[in-house]
Amino acid sequence: MRPIFVVTLLLVGCATAGTSLARPTAPDRTVPLSPELFLSLSVVKQARISPDGRWIAYELSIPQPPQVAPSQPKNAASSPAAGGRGDDASAPMPEKYQPRSEIWLVSTSGGAPRRVTDPTENSWSPRWSPDGKRVAFLSRRTSTKKLDQLFVIPIAGGKAAMLTSMGSKVKFFEWSPDGKFIAFTAASPPDQRDQIDREAGRDWNIADHHRSFDRLWMLDMTSGQIAPVVGDLHVQSATFARSGDQLLISASTKPDADSDLMRRELYRVDRSTGQRVQLTRRAPAKLRHMAWSPGGSQIAFSAGVDKTDPTAGSIFVMSADGSGVRNLTGEYRGTVSWLDWTDDETLLFAAVEGPHTVLRRLDVKSGRLRHAHRTGRRAGAIRPMCYQPHLAADRTTYACAADSTLHPGEVYTGRIEPAGPDWPTTRLTISNPALERVRFAPQEVLVWKTVDGLDIDGILIKPLDYRPQTRYPLVVLPHGGPEGSRENGWLAYPGQLLAARGFVVLYPNYRGSSGRGVSFAKGDHRDLGGKEFDDILAGIDHLDRQKLIDPARVGIGGWSYGGYLSAWAGTRHSGRFAAAVMGAGISNWISYQGVTDIPEEMSLVHWALDPYEEIELVWDRSPLAHAATARTPMLIIHGENDPRVPVGQAWEMYRALAHRGVETKLITYPREKHSIREYAHYADMVMRFLGWFDRHLVTQ
Repeated sequence: MRPIFVVTLLLVGCATAGTSLARPTAPDRTVPLSPELFLSLSVVKQARISPDGRWIAYELSIPQPPQVAPSQPKNAASSPAAGGRGDDASAPMPEKYQPRSEIWLVSTSGGAPRRVTDPTENSWSPRWSPDGKRVAFLSRRTSTKKLDQLFVIPIAGGKAAMLTSMGSKVKFFEWSPDGKFIAFTAASPPDQRDQIDREAGRDWNIADHHRSFDRLWMLDMTSGQIAPVVGDLHVQSATFARSGDQLLISASTKPDADSDLMRRELYRVDRSTGQRVQLTRRAPAKLRHMAWSPGGSQIAFSAGVDKTDPTAGSIFVMSADGSGVRNLTGEYRGTVSWLDWTDDETLLFAAVEGPHTVLRRLDVKSGRLRHAHRTGRRAGAIRPMCYQPHLAADRTTYACAADSTLHPGEVYTGRIEPAGPDWPTTRLTISNPALERVRFAPQEVLVWKTVDGLDIDGILIKPLDYRPQTRYPLVVLPHGGPEGSRENGWLAYPGQLLAARGFVVLYPNYRGSSGRGVSFAKGDHRDLGGKEFDDILAGIDHLDRQKLIDPARVGIGGWSYGGYLSAWAGTRHSGRFAAAVMGAGISNWISYQGVTDIPEEMSLVHWALDPYEEIELVWDRSPLAHAATARTPMLIIHGENDPRVPVGQAWEMYRALAHRGVETKLITYPREKHSIREYAHYADMVMRFLGWFDRHLVTQ
């Protein structure tokens, strides 16, 4: 879906106890979106169509709110909206309430969906058997000792059967074309010697020494036997050739985050013997999706063009022996998010193009691109944003989890036809009936000129009760990455929630974003916080010239790299911003390089320089270097167990601002990593985020 560093404010899932069939009647939209409703929403995460195209299995993510009423703030000053703690400091530590996932089925011809997994257990990643009679999935249960294991259930009815009992988590799996085998990845369980050492207190860690690889295993569905296939590589994914005797795997020699992002290679592996041939030698460079042609003679994959390409957004094709590698997308001004073959001469791929998503056909011989289906593009229409479709056996019928401006992920189906680009898709589920009554603020694509004449696009949301000739407070919401992007789809949090409170909201796709091709994605190299931030300032100036905003009441808030840009705004550009929210952001690029789990990716595809050789530039682009001139009130939010942006980055910013008397507040959430997932934590974060801008940007 996105590069790992592109983690923005997490959309926790879900809502009602069940889902219903999409209704064709126009709803009466009278209710504004509230934080309480948003926090209750269900989200479809994956949709997989059966081989015959009749059914879609999908994953539904459902929030798990606490079963006890939250403590009430003692006074207004301590409420989350006012920026205070908002809870009783003496209250006991809450339980974990992360979203629960369930597997559901819906017919492509319509009808009510039905749940097929136990609602008391966590189940996800549905995969159809080749005969379409069973669905395999991953589940974490008491019976599995809380380790993710592989299960299968017949769609005609019955109980799920556990297929694996590994001593570690199963992470990826795929059926063989004949249904006789399932390939999956899991780490080898700790050996006896390692257990003895730990019990004896010999549990020290050695830097860059990795005990655990995700190995490739093979499950024989007839005998139930499990055997290792590849044991000395860290395997991320695998796919069978149509013959079933060969697999294509994506793997790295180490299991760390940098290797996963920058050092994947493709290998051809014999299913029976485990003998392998390395097909690519691209590292360091990003590599993601892969697909074997139906006839087995070609392999397509998405990757970066070189080691400094921020995305794996270009399509390459090679022969099955690894020869004749060709880049088929060249100067294509988009970023590929998924690919598959429709026949031996044609690829189908999904991509982000600016603020929209598209499905395109690609002729492998000529390199000719054609529209297959446009999404999120037609003016005045609500179009689903489909990023990773799944094809049925006919290679024309597909399913996808897609969002729109009016709802988070839902199940859609459609067909790829040769006639033209605008065939309709059909929405099959309404997972959140309460949203059918919600009145959303106007949301549109905005384009402006930046300082050097480049066109920059973004998403503009006007206040819910917008009145012309009125200047409103503005909140800018920069995405993460920096190679992320914002499309004109579901932007409820925080965009629509802020618009419902009377704010103008801007999501800028500044240079460095995906969706505009390789050159644009590299546009911020050696210049973090430079021209990319000029693009944001130019967007603010454009809205000022349109007399839409009050330039004295501008706030900014983001997550990860968006958190960095928010801290940069509140320090280096403090005179332009009246409030900032730094979420999981970087305050000091020098110390960050020494503690993050992605030092190689950071220096190659984000900086495109050695930070230790150009340390003066790296320090100058750190918000901490400009704390002496900061006066913007800053809310700082961070997960305490974040390996991507360790929590020390938040403490450094907080200490510097507090030392100089700048209004600041630091909130850290126990157990949370680079995304905030526990319900109580997430709900608290939502209210603090909204409340900070209410407090500092709204005229009393």
